[in-house]
Amino acid sequence: MDILPQELKSRCTIEDLKRDRELAFENSIKSHNYNKKIYDLHREEYKFEVGDRVYVENGNRLNRKKMDELRIGPYKILRKISNSIYEVDAGHKKAESNVYHVTKLSPVRVGSNRTINLIYSLRGWEM
Repeated sequence: MDILPQELKSRCTIEDLKRDRELAFENSIKSHNYNKKIYDLHREEYKFEVGDRVYVENGNRLNRKKMDELRIGPYKILRKISNSIYEVDAGHKKAESNVYHVTKLSPVRVGSNRTINLIYSLRGWEM
């Protein structure tokens, strides 16, 4: 049992199939490059140092309630384990629970010193 009708089989040659496959591959590469360009427009590459203050993403997005905080913190970075893994002083007893991937962290951006002073005083930190 054949899927292609006899008329299409007779017109289709190996060269046609090779050319169509190459064209499909080129179009796939073009599409990939376009999608990468659009994605990279708003991508920020964060590089944190020890002592920086960061917010940590609050758990799994599917398990979060509607009004839960998206990020918790700010917390201090204690140690850089690798280019993408950081140990954060999040207050967990288990050391493994304080280790986060860079995609789960976002830097503290402060509009004024007054805001940062308020955060420090609420947390009991020293400047």
